[in-house]
Amino acid sequence: MNETRTRQLGGILTRKYGGTFYFVFGILLALATTAVLVLWDEDELVEYWYYFAAGAVVLYSLAAVCIAAGVVNYRRKEMPRGKAIALFMTGLVLLAGSGAGIGWYAWDQLVPKPYELYPRVHAIQYDPAFTFSTQYGDLNQTVETLYASIWTSGNPTGPDGYAWGESYVCRGFVHMYNATKDDAYLWPLLNRTDTIHANRDRNGDGVPGYGTAAYTPTYVEYIVWDGVVLMPLAQIANIIKDDAVLSLNGSLMAMASTYIATCEQVIQKWNKTHWREPGDGSGYYVSPPANDTAIFNRIAAFGLLTLQVYDFTGNATYLSMATKMARFFQKYLTLRTYTMDGEAREMYTWGYDWEGDNEDTSHGCIEAEFAVDCHERGIVFTATDMRRLSHTFVDFVYRGRPSQTAEVELDDNLDPAVNVNHTNTFSDMINGETGGGNYYLSLRQAWFQLYRYHENVTLSSFVVARSLADLIRAMPTRPPFTSLSATYMQGLAAIRHMVYVGKEPLAAWF
Repeated sequence: MNETRTRQLGGILTRKYGGTFYFVFGILLALATTAVLVLWDEDELVEYWYYFAAGAVVLYSLAAVCIAAGVVNYRRKEMPRGKAIALFMTGLVLLAGSGAGIGWYAWDQLVPKPYELYPRVHAIQYDPAFTFSTQYGDLNQTVETLYASIWTSGNPTGPDGYAWGESYVCRGFVHMYNATKDDAYLWPLLNRTDTIHANRDRNGDGVPGYGTAAYTPTYVEYIVWDGVVLMPLAQIANIIKDDAVLSLNGSLMAMASTYIATCEQVIQKWNKTHWREPGDGSGYYVSPPANDTAIFNRIAAFGLLTLQVYDFTGNATYLSMATKMARFFQKYLTLRTYTMDGEAREMYTWGYDWEGDNEDTSHGCIEAEFAVDCHERGIVFTATDMRRLSHTFVDFVYRGRPSQTAEVELDDNLDPAVNVNHTNTFSDMINGETGGGNYYLSLRQAWFQLYRYHENVTLSSFVVARSLADLIRAMPTRPPFTSLSATYMQGLAAIRHMVYVGKEPLAAWF
């Protein structure tokens, strides 16, 4: 009876095409399902694993039915039992193998694994005789020579370049003016900020905002874009307000007030729809277009802007908001312990967003700058927090000296297992991973500022001075240093300001 029903089922399933079609179709369906899962974007697989898992179960089940239908049809045609079993087992093995492979992959991705840290093999041994110098001379000569090459760099009339290009150029000029009080830096800066301000309503909706269509099919405004683009405008507004001479210039004060008014409009825009307070004294912005996650570099960039607006207006609401953003970021810092030359140490890691655990050093620089600014104002971040962040920079972000040619002796502080090519001065990720990215260009203000909070300031300041010299010396032979990035120049200007105006311990190496 059962055999009769089985043959009837096989006949229904195979009446049109025959057993061979269903058998082959089942095998190909299983293999195709496996291929799609293996080749699909890994981040989407992890984020939407439940949808992919459900789809895989359905498709693999269909493949099993097709394989079984093909075998049943062969039996219906009086195929020898042994041959039919062999065919069935072949299909079953392929199906089971594919499913097991995908199951292992899912397990590997979803089951938590120990967090990997990659400190250098050894602590840094500094050279007391070191003095900063480059192919251009001392620090002043180096800065003046390199800045002469960027008077026309950046793209002040091209809004798509505002966030990750022009904003850094302008902030570099802010540092240069603060360091020298030379109008040769002030007026070019004001020309650039005026151009940026004139393009403040890109989508024509009457509300200031900066965005792009580079990441999505349509134009989207991002919190981080508004934060980093408006930051130099807010900074120069405060410079004008606080300067005894500039503040007497009615036109400049009107410009400064207009800049801050625009910043306030942008803050109000985001507060209406994207500001969240979970009730624990913290606050954050959800990120468009999905509005389902909190991304730390975006919050930090906006927090930095909010503090500048507070400085100008004195409005305590802005200080309160920045404080809540600082609390939000602080609670997602993860304390890690590691050993360097037999000594137990502590550092912090964090993710790109509230679900991540390993930020890249480019975006991480924005978040580190927010922590530095807040700490200097007495907001949220403690001396212990800053010491741990300084360890993240000195023992993980800083990797060692770059090789300029194959013959140059490599620094023995580099970890061959991580820094395979021995070419990166800085890591790609804050846990010390170096994967061939371009974040070794992150000669930026905040990472270097963290040297102040290290327990051995002589050592940490040496790291700043030597890494700066190494990167500049390598520029002629290591693209893309032949074309200076705006972020690179902002970092260089910031160090000059720290050395010659701040008179910090860093100055001892220059």
